Amino acid sequence: FFSGTPGQVYQARQWLWPLEQLDISLGEGSVVLLVRDPLAAHALAEETHLAVRTVRRASDLGVALGQRSLALVMYPNQAVGNFAAIGFPRPAHVHLSHGESEKVSMVSNKLKAYDKVFVAGDAARERIAKALVPPLPHSEFAIGRPQADEPSMVPSSFLAFDGVTVLYSPTWEGESAEMSYSSVASAGLEIVKGIDSLGYRVLYRPHPQLGTLSGVARAADASIQAWLESRPLPHVIDTGIDFGWQLRSADVVVSDMSAVAFDSLAWGTPLTLVHPGSDAWIAPDSLFDKVPVVHSNGVDAASVILKLLREDPEITLRQQELARSYFGQTAPGEQIRRYLEACTKTMAERQQYWLELGWLAQNQQD
Repeated sequence: FFSGTPGQVYQARQWLWPLEQLDISLGEGSVVLLVRDPLAAHALAEETHLAVRTVRRASDLGVALGQRSLALVMYPNQAVGNFAAIGFPRPAHVHLSHGESEKVSMVSNKLKAYDKVFVAGDAARERIAKALVPPLPHSEFAIGRPQADEPSMVPSSFLAFDGVTVLYSPTWEGESAEMSYSSVASAGLEIVKGIDSLGYRVLYRPHPQLGTLSGVARAADASIQAWLESRPLPHVIDTGIDFGWQLRSADVVVSDMSAVAFDSLAWGTPLTLVHPGSDAWIAPDSLFDKVPVVHSNGVDAASVILKLLREDPEITLRQQELARSYFGQTAPGEQIRRYLEACTKTMAERQQYWLELGWLAQNQQD
């Protein structure tokens, strides 16, 4: 169930491949995307073979969520519009999120509205338990990052460069001070200049919503792109919809506090974080305390990246430990397996619940 805007389609897009695997597992036609915005629905329909149904009106929603065969509804964000669907009692309602991170939104009290929460791993469980008072009244399934198991192809044009590639992927500016994790305005240009000074190629991938709320962030993004285009090195500006190959292709990831940072752990790519240097909320004992950190003005980016590459064996072992903490086992195929298992188990539990109450049998007779 996706109630976001066309500009937020990236949140649902991240789940298309796992949902397609679920559809194969359950039998083709079992999975449907319910989308409130017609333009968002059209965009998603262009990218998947799954059925996409627009549920713009309350009556549409009632028909879709009132079906007897419906067992599970999953939500890839914390949109207020989700609550229009959560009111229907028949299916199990599960929060997915669109990526693991330690942003304040990941410990929202809204999580209590769902029947279950699919989290990435033990670190997420502990984070939620510490932040929510009282704790969640329901159990969570740890599914890792199933997207990491999706096959991805590196564009052939990207393979021509014979050298070190650094992915710089700043997040967007956020809707509040405590969500202002973006480095694009405070450090972005210094970071890409530092990478360029080392003779390394920059793979610049800004967040899809970067600049939507702040003219300063929008101008900083434009300045970075213009500077990269002016340089002799074959830097790459990536605003495409496909994500995954970038992490497999990069030698180092420079990221803000965002899902990209945690994805780099799941994909096994060396990571350095940019400190927000703002009023952004930072969790105690966060990832900032566990990986190399670039200062909020970005001037030390080159030295941090060099150190990261020189200490590669040590860093690799440390990141493998972090990956287990945040995602559990990340062997090929393991994370999508856990996701599919969590879905089927949740559906079975829901059906058993209604059977025990006699509600399902009564409704089948009706």
